[in-house]
Amino acid sequence: MRLLSHHKLTTRNPHTCWGCTKEFPKGTSMWRCVNKDGTLLTTYWCEPCQTLIERMAKDDPYIVQDGFMRGELLEYHEKESPNGR
Repeated sequence: MRLLSHHKLTTRNPHTCWGCTKEFPKGTSMWRCVNKDGTLLTTYWCEPCQTLIERMAKDDPYIVQDGFMRGELLEYHEKESPNGR
């Protein structure tokens, strides 16, 4: 998988965070990530998930190398805070 683009933006439409599967309304500040692995894949990441990924990458750079499955970060958020985020 090759990362083509990764930047912060204000959404013009509602989006679901790839990391935690929470839905966000238009006008939300999110991170947009475009990858190519045969086909293009565009994902949106909320601020808490992006912060978690950055922290995880500092601890172990290889953990983020292969990416994450949809909703996979939800369990990490729940471990950190039993009441959610």
